[in-house]
Amino acid sequence: MEASFVYYDPTSKTYRYHAVDSSGEIENKSGTVSGDTWTWLGESTIAGKAYHTRYIMKFVSKDSFEYTDESGESENSMKVFVSGKETRVAPKPTKSQPEQ
Repeated sequence: MEASFVYYDPTSKTYRYHAVDSSGEIENKSGTVSGDTWTWLGESTIAGKAYHTRYIMKFVSKDSFEYTDESGESENSMKVFVSGKETRVAPKPTKSQPEQ
């Protein structure tokens, strides 16, 4: 289970992400937007060990984006551990039941 929230910080002009899960993992990131690309930089704590993180998502259409998620013990050691593409799919209309 995880609790997280995202908000805009007008002082730093960045988005902020804070999360904690039931295993004690903590994640804090700052996000910026440039054109169609969001970049989130931050730190995570997993099993008491700190990791640097970078999550980049680039919108390739109004309904899809490509992403990479990286982490490492230092900024220079970060490696991609997951990447992919997400696409929004329109829900199929449900059949209505005839009225009785």
